[in-house]
Amino acid sequence: ATDGEAEAVGPPDLVVQVLAVLTRSARGTAVLNADDAHCRGLAAGLDGGRLGYYGTDVGNPVLARHIGDGGRAVVRENGDDGSVIVLRDGDRRTVVMDAGAVPEAAGGALALRNAMAAAAAAYCLGIEAETIGAAIAAFTTVEERR
Repeated sequence: ATDGEAEAVGPPDLVVQVLAVLTRSARGTAVLNADDAHCRGLAAGLDGGRLGYYGTDVGNPVLARHIGDGGRAVVRENGDDGSVIVLRDGDRRTVVMDAGAVPEAAGGALALRNAMAAAAAAYCLGIEAETIGAAIAAFTTVEERR
């Protein structure tokens, strides 16, 4: 969550404390937003095997170091054909989908970040890139399903 998103839930310091408890209690992999300083701080004490990141800036030093150390992450990369969502596992790189194909129903202005968070969680659970991309592309709101 970003500062603005955390404020919508509660006081930012309290939200960070709750997230810290959840992160330390995770039995599997904790997935954190590499673009947010508060979230990056939650990684302290977690080994790379229990940590996944997502972020919109592949040049972010924390994200780059995590990937360089063989960690799992979901990033947005810009190329000649536009922006894509990519699964990274150390040197392995797998394109999930065009970033522009993320439905706005996934959260309006937050759609890309929400989709990347979901993709990172799914990837850390072992779900294949094709399945992740198809699920994100098919996302609809409750109102759209009625």
